[in-house]
Amino acid sequence: MKKLSTILLVALLVSCSSSPKTEDAEQPLLEDITITKAQFNASGMKFGQFERFSFENTVKVNGEIGLSPQGLAKVGTYISGVITHNPLSVGEYVEKGQLLFTLSSSESIQLQQEYAEMTSKFNAIKSDYERQKALAKEGIASQKDFLNIEGEYKSMQAKCEGLKARLKLVNISVSKAEEGFVSSDVKVYAPISGYVTAQNGVLGQFVEPQKVIMEIIDAGQFILKLYVFEKDIYKLAKNQSIRFYSPNAKDEIHPARLILIGKSINSETKTIDCTGQLSSPDRKKFVNGTSIEAEIITDNREASALPEDALVKSGDSYYMLTKKSESPNQIVLHKQKVSVGKTYKGYTEILTDSIVRNVLVSGVQTITID
Repeated sequence: MKKLSTILLVALLVSCSSSPKTEDAEQPLLEDITITKAQFNASGMKFGQFERFSFENTVKVNGEIGLSPQGLAKVGTYISGVITHNPLSVGEYVEKGQLLFTLSSSESIQLQQEYAEMTSKFNAIKSDYERQKALAKEGIASQKDFLNIEGEYKSMQAKCEGLKARLKLVNISVSKAEEGFVSSDVKVYAPISGYVTAQNGVLGQFVEPQKVIMEIIDAGQFILKLYVFEKDIYKLAKNQSIRFYSPNAKDEIHPARLILIGKSINSETKTIDCTGQLSSPDRKKFVNGTSIEAEIITDNREASALPEDALVKSGDSYYMLTKKSESPNQIVLHKQKVSVGKTYKGYTEILTDSIVRNVLVSGVQTITID
């Protein structure tokens, strides 16, 4: 009986002493991975740490290169005539005020003659008007006679001013017309500096008023025409940065700035027209009407991040590997679960405030973690 009691006591002591080990075994163990130095070097592995990276929220839109209203000029004439001089071709650059083409016009001859005759009559009636005005002031002439001559004077003056304005409109010298010099030539000058993009006139062609003979584009007035979907419009604000590129040259990214946000939805495309101002100083490389793709940067913030390839996904969880210890021949890596945020341009946001060093940032994909 005494021997049995002793055996039970020993069994009880053993049971009590082993219970803490059972509790430790139920707790999840942290996983370690051992690799050799040769494996580390051969796989191009590299240690790093959390970096500060700028994460952007963007709105992707389509659009095209366009022109501001001041950047396009459609050139015609206000008077009919025959083209006698037309030296420019499509693609040539012209300065504002440069001669574009010349017309020979019988209408211009008639206009100059009419102005010269009207000016002569006006000068005559002007003298009579000033004489009657002086007499009326002294009470010598009747008020009725003065009012009659005053009405005739103002009517003639208005006709002269009207003819003068028409002469200026077709670039005919008013002073020469007053002196009696009459010419059939009507010269048309460039209203803006830019490139000739359309040439619709040939020598000997008769042209009517308002017909477009030439089109000029000022490359300095290129803008972005952006088409934004209704769901994204509330994210936009003036002066937000824009990156854009042509689908045929995606590696050439150009900067711009959002300057106008439309207030009406296009019933066909269900988009809202917005405008971007180009920041690139070399705007001559662009072509009017070119289709573009763009990103409008609506938000920009810095956060801790790791290269996307430094993380491994297992199920719904993400893991990184940190160096636990190192010996001459091997390295022990520690598998650590992390919470992640947004991934942008190859970097993934790490949602932690702690600073972690010796994170395996290169060669992670060559290791079997599961």
